[in-house]
Amino acid sequence: FARGSAVWAVFAANADLNLDWASLASKDTTLVVYMGASTIGEITTALMAHGLPETTPVLAVASATTPNESRKLSTLGTIAAAIAGELSSDPILFIIGSVAALAEQPDCAFFLQRHSQAQHVHVSA
Repeated sequence: FARGSAVWAVFAANADLNLDWASLASKDTTLVVYMGASTIGEITTALMAHGLPETTPVLAVASATTPNESRKLSTLGTIAAAIAGELSSDPILFIIGSVAALAEQPDCAFFLQRHSQAQHVHVSA
């Protein structure tokens, strides 16, 4: 992470979204929203109202770590419409901020492709 950057995680399923939007809307922040499909429109509207540009990258990851995993790279201004009807019934993780754009980088795309084909091993004591 760059100096001065921050990562915030929000669990948004049926949540009260009375949050410090001014702090969350910093361009240096990476915001991770768990289970936010039903509230992503409200979240993006609040972030844009507090100064985060509508062009801010957003990566939606549906059914993460399962064989049905899918990803959609969009922007703050378009992500709600981009997932409507397509991914909105799946559990979705949203990654909001400049780090989301790394999903398009060749090295990261290779990693994501390899990761989605990996076997998951559970170890118990």
